[in-house]
Amino acid sequence: MVLPLIPDLAARSGPRSALCEKIKKGVSYMNIFSVILSLAATIAAFILLLPEKKQATLPKWAAVLADILNFKYLLLESILRCLYIFATAFCLISGFLHLFSFTTNPWTGESIWMGLPGLVLLLFGPIVVRLTFEGLMMMILLVKNVIQINQKLKGDVTDQGSNLREALEKAKAERDTAKAAAAQKLLADQEAKKADESEKQ
Repeated sequence: MVLPLIPDLAARSGPRSALCEKIKKGVSYMNIFSVILSLAATIAAFILLLPEKKQATLPKWAAVLADILNFKYLLLESILRCLYIFATAFCLISGFLHLFSFTTNPWTGESIWMGLPGLVLLLFGPIVVRLTFEGLMMMILLVKNVIQINQKLKGDVTDQGSNLREALEKAKAERDTAKAAAAQKLLADQEAKKADESEKQ
């Protein structure tokens, strides 16, 4: 008779197998519930936060959330700045501390001065970190500049549209004023004619 190497816990009888079954069912129910809530949150965001017409009427916290969902603000830029500062500070501090540290050679037991690796880290570490993060930031700043240009062009188009609307309203008002002045002049001429005719009679 050959016994299985990995026994099936679900096939065992007892409190342990019942607990495993309850955990499995609970995890599956939680996953289904999470999927349903995620779909509801996605639909709500598309209806309430993402449309540009509704963003002007949103409260401040919802407007910030809408900007994040629309990728108007890049969180990766702030994260990379923090990582750059941390990496540069680590190179400088670690390199400086290595100038005063020693280690032991595991084969000979001799004491080795760590000043040379520390000096290399102190001098070249910040340069390598800077070049690495400049390469990463170039892509992010390019995307950021494109977003700013799009927003500026959109603002210019909006300004031009509002200026054109104002010019049309002004022209309409001037035209109405000219019509009113012409009507008043015509009325005055008619009254003058009537006055002349009454004087002749």
